[in-house]
Amino acid sequence: MSRLANRPCFSSKGRAQVPGVFSSKVLNSMGPGDFFGELALILKQPRAAAIVCMDRTQCFMLDKADFTLLLERNPDIARIVKEVARQRFGNFGG
Repeated sequence: MSRLANRPCFSSKGRAQVPGVFSSKVLNSMGPGDFFGELALILKQPRAAAIVCMDRTQCFMLDKADFTLLLERNPDIARIVKEVARQRFGNFGG
């Protein structure tokens, strides 16, 4: 299975966390309205993190073409997604 991202996920229900790779530290917590998988798609690189669901979770996925179209047609959403990606990239040493 390829670790290259081709689908960002948007959470509508439940809680999830991004665990540290080399420690038990939680790097990020997410809930309804949050999203993940955008960083690898924007950077065109393999995924940098795993997601662990803390309870029953429901996510919606967009394929790469629909995600690109969403960002092109909705500048406010594009700005938010890109800002979150910048913040997350800093958390992973970028």
